[in-house]
Amino acid sequence: MTSSLSVAEYPRHGAYSASVLDNNVTSNGMRNAVTMMPQLVTTAGMGSSYYQPALPRNLDIFSEVERGLGDSSIKDDQRLLARKLAASLKTSLLNNYRQMHMDLPYSELHLSVLDDSAVLIEWTYLNLRAGFSIERNVDDSSYYVLVRDMENGVSTIVPEYGPLNGKNVDAVAAKVVARISEKL
Repeated sequence: MTSSLSVAEYPRHGAYSASVLDNNVTSNGMRNAVTMMPQLVTTAGMGSSYYQPALPRNLDIFSEVERGLGDSSIKDDQRLLARKLAASLKTSLLNNYRQMHMDLPYSELHLSVLDDSAVLIEWTYLNLRAGFSIERNVDDSSYYVLVRDMENGVSTIVPEYGPLNGKNVDAVAAKVVARISEKL
């Protein structure tokens, strides 16, 4: 009985895919091939349980946001802007995938209703945080992106922020997805 192992590396994403081929022919004349799921390399090492950079591909990264929008304390215009934002983020992720042929390991978005009744949607990574603050008065809503850059052993936070409204939600979503994609 002989077997071979094939390993493909995807260096930009730190992902490895492997398949094992059993050279024994089965009764129907087919070879046995088993594909193993890609392992993601993290800062703590391959397959580390200390840090998971992404959800498995079969989980919806928007599920917490969609559930959270059912909160009765959220005003209708806040809910509308949050749904527009989620739709714009989904479109930007799809465009990123189509244009760049990159299925990156995006993490789950989180939704919180704050004490002042603002809706905060956050997207967190090891060295990056993006947030969308949908205020009770939606005209005061905003977004931010904080990127931690390491240069010569010194950590620097690079902020980016601006207004968020129904007119610029597509542009903001595209900008945030681009910033996250370039850091993954």
